[in-house]
Amino acid sequence: MGAMALDLEALRRRLNERRDVVLERLRSASESLDELDRSQPSEAEEEAQELNIARPQVTLDQRSRHQRDTGRPVGRDRAGDVAGRVPADLLIR
Repeated sequence: MGAMALDLEALRRRLNERRDVVLERLRSASESLDELDRSQPSEAEEEAQELNIARPQVTLDQRSRHQRDTGRPVGRDRAGDVAGRVPADLLIR
C-alpha cells in the first residue's frame, strides 16, 4: 500500500508541474496576442484611412472625366474662384 501511495504522490507532483508549464505557456501566448492587438491599427481606423485616400482619388477622377468630356481644363477666374465650369461637388476642398 505504501508504494502505491508514493506512486500517486509522484504522479500528482508531475501533473502539477506539467500544469504549471501549460499555464505559463498560456500566459505567454495571451501576452503576445495582447501586444499584437496593440500594435495593429483597428479595423475602423484602417477603413477611415482608406476612405481618406479614396475621396481625393474619386474627386480627381471626376475632374479628369469632366475635363476630357468638355475639352476644357478646370480654370480659375481673376478672383481665384473656379470659373463656373465645374459643378461644386467636383471641387477639391
